[in-house]
Amino acid sequence: MNKENLKQDFYAEVNAEWLKQAQIKSDRASTNAFENTSDENENIEKENLEKWSNDLSTVPSDDSRLIELAKFYKMVKDKKKREELGVQPILKYLKMVEDLQSFEDYYNNFKELALHNFYSPFYLDISTDFKDSTKQVLFLGHPETVLPVKNMYKEEEQKTKLYSVYNSMMSKLLSKIGKTNEQIKDILDKSYAYDMSLWEHTMDPEYMAVYTNFYNPMSVDEIYSKIKSVPFKKIFSELFDLDVTEITVTYPAFIEKYDSIHTTENWENFKARLYLNVISQYSHLLTDEMRIISGEYSRSINGVKEATKFDLHAQRFALSTFSMVYGLFYGKTYFGPKAKADVESMVKSMIEIYKDRLSKNDWLKQSTKEKAIVKLNHMMISVGYPDEINPYYDEMKTKTYEEGSNILDNHVAFTKLKVLDQLKQYLQPVNKKLWGMSPALVNAYFSPSQNKIVFPAAILQKPFYSLNQSSSENFGGIGAVIAHEISHAFDNNGSQFDELGNMNNWWDKEDFEKFQQLTQLMIEQFDQRETEFGPCNGKLVVSENIADNGGVSCAYEAAKLRDDFDGKKFMINFAIIWRNKAREEFGKLLLMSDVHAPAKLRANVQIANMDDFYKYFEVTEKDAMYIAPEKRVKIW
Repeated sequence: MNKENLKQDFYAEVNAEWLKQAQIKSDRASTNAFENTSDENENIEKENLEKWSNDLSTVPSDDSRLIELAKFYKMVKDKKKREELGVQPILKYLKMVEDLQSFEDYYNNFKELALHNFYSPFYLDISTDFKDSTKQVLFLGHPETVLPVKNMYKEEEQKTKLYSVYNSMMSKLLSKIGKTNEQIKDILDKSYAYDMSLWEHTMDPEYMAVYTNFYNPMSVDEIYSKIKSVPFKKIFSELFDLDVTEITVTYPAFIEKYDSIHTTENWENFKARLYLNVISQYSHLLTDEMRIISGEYSRSINGVKEATKFDLHAQRFALSTFSMVYGLFYGKTYFGPKAKADVESMVKSMIEIYKDRLSKNDWLKQSTKEKAIVKLNHMMISVGYPDEINPYYDEMKTKTYEEGSNILDNHVAFTKLKVLDQLKQYLQPVNKKLWGMSPALVNAYFSPSQNKIVFPAAILQKPFYSLNQSSSENFGGIGAVIAHEISHAFDNNGSQFDELGNMNNWWDKEDFEKFQQLTQLMIEQFDQRETEFGPCNGKLVVSENIADNGGVSCAYEAAKLRDDFDGKKFMINFAIIWRNKAREEFGKLLLMSDVHAPAKLRANVQIANMDDFYKYFEVTEKDAMYIAPEKRVKIW
């Protein structure tokens, strides 16, 4: 590495060789350390699935659910059978839509349509009550729009371009199921009209980035007074065994406009949107030609050059269907006790570091410090794999082609089981043993409502973690990720929840005002910084930046306690884990919608906020990486 280059662009110099040689695969929008690690996992997944599907006796005998996965994978990868069946499997589901004559008709069939996970004029979800994390309550939200980000509708040229791709894709799919050109134009025009009536009344990314925005509990009477056209009492009585007295609305502006959008005049437009949604949702499970066509719009948005190869599609879809079943196997098989013990030790070490840093904090009052430490003491730590997975997996039985079934019918049957299981959770206790992420996924997360951090087995590999890496490299990798997730408990979102996961203001008023000032400094430090694909939106990415900032500082302090500490290695590996190359379209989409800052900024700005960086790499005010001491942001 060139010493001078490190002072000008630390991230670019650390990753220079990788950035020069790394190629984005033709079926990908980006390549990075997370995806590279995932690729290695996919090779293992393929080996297992091929072996099991070719000989069911090779499936581990301790989990019969893996047999259902193997049988399903064999069906999905049977291209010949899929070609034979053609579009036939989707026709009965399209007829369900064709038979609907009005919104009243839709509401009368709401449960059956919901069990299929069909497009809906409003969405219901069961999730943890923000103010009572022991129970699960009902949330109500708006349907999705065709364009992925609200702001795209405001830019006419971009909207026109993307809609042109969408309409082209849907035209081909509609033609495949036998629609005439006249019918196709009619369906597309009507669907567009519904989308245009909806988009202004949906959430934008900045709204979605603030968790507390989603918490707007209303009595059912209040909902009834705002939405008069929906027979909620009838729908709720069919969906739930218990009476619904309150609903949490995620975006109040939507329900204010619900009746004016969902009029008798707009029914045919909504029906067209629903029809297209069923086709786009299911086409990838029909012939391979339809699978490839059905991905054209998504590939255009993300700048992806070609569709995923058929075999990899089969592998990914089968695994996504049985994600926690395979994830449990993966964690138990490939995540050894030595690594588990080492990582758990790192987590506990960093929580202790956090407590120490909080006790020495110079801007918090003692009362706030004590409550923050209580939150850390109550934090649940999950490493490797969960103790149990959702019970609906026990009921997921694959019906083979020989038994008269097909992939789509299996998919619908599995969807019904999952939706029914979710409906049963209404007002039930939260099972905190369940994970929201597969152990086979290269990622990690913090749950504010459970005050829980989760580190799946798959992320515990190079460059994030290895028993063969030095402790400083591991702390700069997985250590920073661990401390990042801990820090989410105290970012602008997590800080609104207490040690039990309840939305509750546990802050001293003056302390919270100081925290908001520091949060604003973080927003300003990133806002409008130029990146490869445009300026960064500091407000959108602030929660993740607070977590990065606290995470790297905390992990660094933990690394310093080890005998083999090497500060340079720590910072270099921190830059390595964020290495990333993206296609232009995908990069621009992330700037509009992603709560994470662009990779280069995540590495460079947070490293430059650390005082020791200047010592190790001899950075001065003459260098591009330099941030004046008074402008370095330190929150936790």
